[in-house]
Amino acid sequence: MAKLYRILPFLLVLSSCHRDDPVNPPPPSPLSVPQEVKDYCYFKPGSYWVYRDTATGIEDSVFTLSAQTGWDTAIINGKEQAFEWFQCITRSDLDGYDYYYWTNMTWKTSDGRVPVFREKTTIGDYEGKTILLSDKFSIPNIMYPYSQNGIVSFVAVLDSFQINNEAFFNVVKFNDTENITENYNNTNFYISKHIGIIKKELLDSNTVWELVRYSITQ
Repeated sequence: MAKLYRILPFLLVLSSCHRDDPVNPPPPSPLSVPQEVKDYCYFKPGSYWVYRDTATGIEDSVFTLSAQTGWDTAIINGKEQAFEWFQCITRSDLDGYDYYYWTNMTWKTSDGRVPVFREKTTIGDYEGKTILLSDKFSIPNIMYPYSQNGIVSFVAVLDSFQINNEAFFNVVKFNDTENITENYNNTNFYISKHIGIIKKELLDSNTVWELVRYSITQ
């Protein structure tokens, strides 16, 4: 019995230290990017899109340079939390610019929307950043990008959308009243799930680009 009495206080001390030990905090609660957001905007290398100007017939080939996902941590209300992010970089053969599509769950809005940003840049020339879309495909859904005066708003969900002889499904339409990545044009984007941007309408310049060929890797 003497040995038992010597061991029990020691076990109590260990138990007490483990409960309060700051070296072993509980694991952070992960906040993942919704799969639906990835379905519309995240495309791996090997993906490409060919668009045609409906007025001139000029074509532009866009392809994925790189795609990455990862996790950041931040302290929110005194608690460490993990946040997923992704970044997909594409390049236009026609204008030579790189287009970054990215999100980070630290940008999740107070009402639960997750914006996907679109940045246009090349060596020596950064054009700016706007928002391509945000999830919660319902009205009202309005966002105000920091680097432009335009307003980005959700317009509609189109179960199917026809371009030439091809039908696209699960298409969302967003409008940007002054899109800094499209020379400040009032721009409509039509974005299809698992395919990406299928149509751009640049309303100020009366220019329309439509998807004519593509190959997708997600």
